[in-house]
Amino acid sequence: MYDELAEKGKLSANDALPLSYDQHCLVGVSKPFDPKEHDMLRRETCDFEIVIPKSDPFYAIYMPLPGDRVSWAVIHNVPKASAKEGEARFSEWGPEATAEMIDFVRHQPSPFKCTLGEVIDRTPTHLISKIMLEEKYFESWYNRRVVLLGDACHKVVPSAGLGANLAILDGVHLCNLLVDMPSPTQENIAIVFENYFNNRSKVAQAALDNARQFGKVMSNRGFVSEVVRKIFFNYIPDWMTRWQNTQRLQFRPQLHFLPQVPDRGTPKAQPQESRLFVSVATA
Repeated sequence: MYDELAEKGKLSANDALPLSYDQHCLVGVSKPFDPKEHDMLRRETCDFEIVIPKSDPFYAIYMPLPGDRVSWAVIHNVPKASAKEGEARFSEWGPEATAEMIDFVRHQPSPFKCTLGEVIDRTPTHLISKIMLEEKYFESWYNRRVVLLGDACHKVVPSAGLGANLAILDGVHLCNLLVDMPSPTQENIAIVFENYFNNRSKVAQAALDNARQFGKVMSNRGFVSEVVRKIFFNYIPDWMTRWQNTQRLQFRPQLHFLPQVPDRGTPKAQPQESRLFVSVATA
């Protein structure tokens, strides 16, 4: 699709740029720890803990799993200038790059009365991976009878937990439009794709902005960044967090052609989206 748009001179300069690696991640699942020695493994809830060093440009996330194992991830948000240049030092894939990143981060502390390196040493080699993630908002979502959704048109790094949510809701919105479309004419398809883009592109752009802000909060260093993190993690009242979650969870669209799920949530859902077409089934 992009090749066709480029040939016609309709591809934007932004979409023509190559992707850059905005986030480098080292992830793994450890062998079991002794729950008697680690409070995190004895909790009834599955909480995750984040360790943010004062000077290193990485932060680590730890989450307990069944069987007293630990899922861990080390995340490096790459500065835009470095990301565009490719940051050769950490840009390679494969075991050599994994080993290099392990050596770079192993001195960090962890919640398990040991260093991150010791947690990594308790992790089987085949369960350790280094991955590189891109972040980009694309301006071209459709052309003629082809349409994109999910990461194909808005790539969001997973640290903010928005990527899968965006893709699923893209699919719900697009599916509802296609199901109600009276006939697959090019005119109707164009109407559907334009409506889909106008509604979902704004949400995707906002999600990308939120992910970038979250990345800055987690990875920026210096006095100002430390103050922001301290306020963010320690002084935001619970009512504000609940209010933010309520606003986010009120948008719960459902597929038109399936029986509607009863609204059982404490935060009441917003009304379902109005239908662009009158479907044959309801006409």
